[in-house]
Amino acid sequence: MAKMAKTPEPLFCLQHSKFTTQDGWKVYDLSLSLSGHIAVSGGNENTMRTFISIYNVKDSDSRDEPKVIYCKEFEVYSSQGVYYFARLISFVGSDDSQLTSCLCNKLELFDVSKDEVLGSRLVDGRVSCIFGKEREILINFFQSNRIAVYDTPDLKEINSIILQGFGIEDGCWPIDFTVVTGRFFVCVGYDGEESNHKSLVLEEKSGKLVSELTKPTGTNWFAHCIEVCASLGVVAVVWCDSCYLDNELRFQVVFYSLLSKNDSNFSFLKVEVEFGVLGIRISDRGDKLITWNKVTSEVKVYDMAEFFNYDHFKENLALQLQTEECSKLADFFALPKDETDAILQSVKPTEKLLLALENAGVIQPHNVERLTEAFVELEISLSCYTLVDFFQKTRLRGTLYDRFLATLSAHLTSSLAASLCKYFDISEEKTSITTSQNPGLSFLLALDEKGVIKPSAVVALEQPFTELNLVQALAKVHEYQSTVDEEINQLKTRFEQTEEGKREFFIQCLRSKIKSWYETLTPVPWKKSCRWTSLALFVGSGLVITESKATGNLTNVDEKCKLQYNQILTHDKLKTENRIILEGEPGSGKTMMSSQIAYDWSQGKMSEVDGLILLPLKFVNNVTLVEAIKRFYFPTHDSITVHDIESFLTNPNLKSCLILDGLEEYNSGGVTSAVEPSEVVKIMEKSKYPNCKVILTSRLDYANDLPPCPMLRIGRFGETERNTYIEKLFVDNTEKQQAIKRFIENTPFILDLCSVPLLFVLAVHNIESMEKLKERQLHRISPFIENVIEMLCSSSDFTTQQGVSDLEHADDRALLEEFAYNGLCKGRQILSWRKDTLERNIPNLYQFIESGILVVEEGILKGKLRSVQNEKSENVLTEKNKKQDKTVKEKDAVGVDVSSSNSVKFKDAEASL
Repeated sequence: MAKMAKTPEPLFCLQHSKFTTQDGWKVYDLSLSLSGHIAVSGGNENTMRTFISIYNVKDSDSRDEPKVIYCKEFEVYSSQGVYYFARLISFVGSDDSQLTSCLCNKLELFDVSKDEVLGSRLVDGRVSCIFGKEREILINFFQSNRIAVYDTPDLKEINSIILQGFGIEDGCWPIDFTVVTGRFFVCVGYDGEESNHKSLVLEEKSGKLVSELTKPTGTNWFAHCIEVCASLGVVAVVWCDSCYLDNELRFQVVFYSLLSKNDSNFSFLKVEVEFGVLGIRISDRGDKLITWNKVTSEVKVYDMAEFFNYDHFKENLALQLQTEECSKLADFFALPKDETDAILQSVKPTEKLLLALENAGVIQPHNVERLTEAFVELEISLSCYTLVDFFQKTRLRGTLYDRFLATLSAHLTSSLAASLCKYFDISEEKTSITTSQNPGLSFLLALDEKGVIKPSAVVALEQPFTELNLVQALAKVHEYQSTVDEEINQLKTRFEQTEEGKREFFIQCLRSKIKSWYETLTPVPWKKSCRWTSLALFVGSGLVITESKATGNLTNVDEKCKLQYNQILTHDKLKTENRIILEGEPGSGKTMMSSQIAYDWSQGKMSEVDGLILLPLKFVNNVTLVEAIKRFYFPTHDSITVHDIESFLTNPNLKSCLILDGLEEYNSGGVTSAVEPSEVVKIMEKSKYPNCKVILTSRLDYANDLPPCPMLRIGRFGETERNTYIEKLFVDNTEKQQAIKRFIENTPFILDLCSVPLLFVLAVHNIESMEKLKERQLHRISPFIENVIEMLCSSSDFTTQQGVSDLEHADDRALLEEFAYNGLCKGRQILSWRKDTLERNIPNLYQFIESGILVVEEGILKGKLRSVQNEKSENVLTEKNKKQDKTVKEKDAVGVDVSSSNSVKFKDAEASL
């Protein structure tokens, strides 16, 4: 077997005099709490003492020695003249303060926060292993397959379970076990033959055998420890090979998929560990892995992303891929034929293929998500898919960082990248950066390589972005940095777990997220970054209250039915209503208006509600609303759960408000299914969240099937609104203000278009070009739009050697025009596409994005934060002929891959085309 990749350096080792073999101290057991506390136990035969120490290792970025929060020594325990030092320990449920311990047959329950013993009793035999659950302690006895269940804090035996699938007569009984999702995961062994050493999965209630985990290839493998991490969807087992290289012991951690369907727990990853490592624990959120060495008594804490590193990933994937699959993958990613032939004819084709994909940028050390779609499409094995999924889940921070770089790059044109290269004194790579397909991303990656920016700190970008007036890009930097800082602060200090304190923290996080998100919005849709903020230029159209399903124009409206956006919660006709629909034409400003309402609340301007949540419905795809809210607002806050969000929306004592933006983008515009009403329908008919005030925005006619409720119609963007916007835009130039107003008023066609805010903004920000258009181009839509496109193309930084923009050639636009035309066809309207789909079909994609013709929309980060969906994954890969399942999987990938997860669309295409 080829030598496996080395285990990396740990984040830190727990330094303590008792964690060395000097003076006779040995570590015997380790337990990890849900919040990240590590408890270590051991003993000393020389001093006849045992000990328990607890450490706070919540800060996942810190490599400093963690703080000791509890340390106590005990007299050794003796029974029938025999002294016992192997103290077993386990945290009890989610409470960090309760720890159970057992020496031989003496079971104890501690409250470590008060340094008190809550209970103690002698059990019926010597204990082999122990596990703490919520209000229960489970123990197994030497030479027994019985699990005894004790309650807390009384320590009374309340149940007994007989484990099946192994024989006590063969010298086998549990060495280690854990309980997750209603199953026992058990290592059995001890005195039996090698063939009797197993890792089993059994039902918790009955103890019946469900499945057996396969051993590593070879003979004489002994299982010593088993651990389950539900958030990562894996089972990890420490195996020891006693007959490897002339009896030199080899230790290996094997990861198995935690599947609910068909009870199939297959191995997909093997990581070699150092001699003597017989125990591991994985944190609940999956970001840390802890090992302890029963030979040296060393306790090491690893970052999971470093423990399972990129080399391990490539090594394991190369072993699992088949040679015939290499050809399919090479074709899928369009590798040159001569390179593909060389790969297939090489001695190690799978390794060569991965190297080629790495050189082509398909896979990167922090991101391999593009393989997911390929594996589904090409019917690659489930183990390969699971390996990719696991690699992505362990890289939440890396995924956030890569995602930040990818989205920020959309703000940086070629000329901006050149200016920033000069600012940071990047000279050697400047030419390759500015001439690359994506200059912004190339520049950011160069900064990352030089160490100027890194996942935990991007503040170096603040000063140059400020000097260049890149308002939205600067806000993006602030948003990312605050997210990282919030995660670190959350890990450093434990939040006060009171209902009132949690609610205040929840609302504080909402305000912070809404503010930072709003500040990244651009008031100029075709420019990701500009010198104006949305707040500085926002002008809301007037609103009119209409009856549900009302049709017709908005003339001769009763003045009592007219209002502004900031009166929605206080108007006499609306303040007692808790279901409101806000309707408007495409481009009329529904999203901007709902964003402004949310921003005003975040700044304390709306005391009518205690808390407000704005959720774009385009992000609700195959998840519930509360799951989407969790991913959108709290991707790194483990202290805020889906249950907390649900409680906020259902609490009758809270004045909560939920704004659902874009009914037409919710599950492809559908509000009902063939089986039952959608979640939005249930909300609007008040069968869900009846006490919460809900505002739903929608295009005209999309809400006709919803239950009756007050409707607000967005009025025309009239002269008053237009003049206000122009005065804000050219605040110090009265002469230009008047010239623009005259031009619009004297050009009937332009005046008509300007009743739509989006088209008005397009016209005003390009007024000089508009004024140069000939009269015949200002009275018909086709030549007008054609000139607008030419105008945007000519503004692109991408130019040929002749000084002409690549996009000005009509032939280069033919493919994009075909996508647009097909997307507008009746019955199959598609106005957004997966970014990687366009990358494979549109040669000048990044130029179209930079010009503003196409806009990249960011999805919600899923990755490790989504619930374990192995059953869905297996369905997708096994029922490959069902197109619907493939579609679901493709959609589920949106929001993970920085190079392919984003969707690309024409900005409000129905309004602008």
